[in-house]
Amino acid sequence: MSSALREIGESIRGRDFATGLTQANQLLSTPTLNRHEQARILGMVGDSEFRRGAFEEAAQIYQRAATLCLDHHDLWLRPLVGQVKSLLKAVRVDDALMMARHACDVARQKCAAFDAQVSAANRELIERGYVNVPSLPPRVSVVATRMGALFLNEGEPASAQEFFEKALEANPRGACRARQGLARIALAMDDPTRSLILAEGSIRIGNYAAKTIAAWPILIAARRKLGGWQISQNLLDGLEMTPPSVRARTVLTIIRELRKSDMRQWREVALRWSSREGQEFPITEAEIRKMVLASAKVMPGDATGKRELAEQLLQTPGLSRNEWLAAAKEVVRAGLWEG
Repeated sequence: MSSALREIGESIRGRDFATGLTQANQLLSTPTLNRHEQARILGMVGDSEFRRGAFEEAAQIYQRAATLCLDHHDLWLRPLVGQVKSLLKAVRVDDALMMARHACDVARQKCAAFDAQVSAANRELIERGYVNVPSLPPRVSVVATRMGALFLNEGEPASAQEFFEKALEANPRGACRARQGLARIALAMDDPTRSLILAEGSIRIGNYAAKTIAAWPILIAARRKLGGWQISQNLLDGLEMTPPSVRARTVLTIIRELRKSDMRQWREVALRWSSREGQEFPITEAEIRKMVLASAKVMPGDATGKRELAEQLLQTPGLSRNEWLAAAKEVVRAGLWEG
């Protein structure tokens, strides 16, 4: 079953829809399929219709798939997400809103049932000495955040805000992605103060993990809109608790966004990270050196400094051919200016 589904998925991703649908129909004709297996296949048929732009048909197929697996602890979520996404693409926003609320209600009911099963399991453990562990359904905050993201991506901020707030209500000590969504909405609604608070909260509550990287551009844009020229050093210091690989990705994002907003703090952040960890992450180091050189090139004079920066870039491992040629040209150009 898994290999057959994988083949269907590969055909659909390769836009070979005819082959994918033929494979799906053959699989659906198998008499031994249970309802959950049928739902998984129909979900992939829905994917095919969605990729073809047949959003109305995709929504109907996703609904059939969701109906078949509503009794499963988590299989229902994928087709419901697909249905909401299809309805939004078909510009049936009210119907999408209704189904998104339905998905949150399903999640709430399943989480309540899970809690009841856990309580019963604890009693069984005491009475019998063994227990059947129930399967964990998706959290309400996770479902609500996914729905909010769908509406936000389709330009429906009011509906998106409703679901992001549902996520925060369900998980007030977490839901860092929902906070990011609310921060984006606040920034778009010209409320940079609220945006800054939400973005910083997402970063801190998310413990600077990879999922919080998306909050940094929002935070920096909000800070700049408030007239600030730098972000909190205390917030930056929190990056010390993250794994080096995540820190490298985060720092690169921070540097790019600070530089884009013309906030000079980017140089300080870049030099500090490069001196400590640049050698361990040559790809990130190369990106930073390219930005440093690009900024130097727009300034008049200091040919020697530009040449030295270009030479440093040439020494960075992993440069592409074009990157190497561009740096080499700058060495020659700066050398000519030096005389």
